[in-house]
Amino acid sequence: KGATLLHRNIAANVAQSAAWLEPQIDPRIEHVMLTALPLYHVLALTACCLFMVRIGAKQVLVANPRDLPGLVKVLQSQRFTLIVLVNTLYNLLCDQEGIAQVDFSQVKACVAGGMATQTSVAERWLKTSGKPIIEGYGLSETSPVASVNRLDIVECTGTIGYPVPSTILSIRDLDGNPVPMGEPGEICISGPQVMAGYWQRPDETARVMTKDGFFRSGDVGIALSDGTFRIVDRLKDM
Repeated sequence: KGATLLHRNIAANVAQSAAWLEPQIDPRIEHVMLTALPLYHVLALTACCLFMVRIGAKQVLVANPRDLPGLVKVLQSQRFTLIVLVNTLYNLLCDQEGIAQVDFSQVKACVAGGMATQTSVAERWLKTSGKPIIEGYGLSETSPVASVNRLDIVECTGTIGYPVPSTILSIRDLDGNPVPMGEPGEICISGPQVMAGYWQRPDETARVMTKDGFFRSGDVGIALSDGTFRIVDRLKDM
């Protein structure tokens, strides 16, 4: 449908990511992001490219992550401290010969986004690498980061973490009314990273915005008492 992201949407999301993540990563370390996602994907653009520019990190770009043996060779040969992948890639890597020879000792964060992280995959990755998968949540329409877990977790939490700064996640019913904590409803998002609208589709834009300006994600979630959120279902698919 063509989500229109303004420069200020992207810039805001980089700043939000920095406000959340910079206090949790040691600035004295020369960070290296292993990027095995295409930079035309908004997750890679914001989290892997622009945020790494923000913190002055090196980036190792894997042009063809579908070449799994080649990806493993890069992991074996390159020092890296950060990696952002999707659930499918984490799972496939666990099956690759040679993954046991990858040095994960300097890795500070293995982040997952783009799709839900399966518990079985998180458990396999932890056993393979010794590092937990840190799950985040977002959409193209939110530039994309809306929430993310802390970096100091010891195992995958099964949640999408906490809203990034200046972001509100509201769980609502089909009429747009907030539901009580712990009850399922649509995840609605407000923040400076929310798109300007769908390109030349005011009808579609109006359909996904609430009267008070929240973007309706189409994902069903619940708010937990510790401030995190969990996705439990999907209302709509592309």
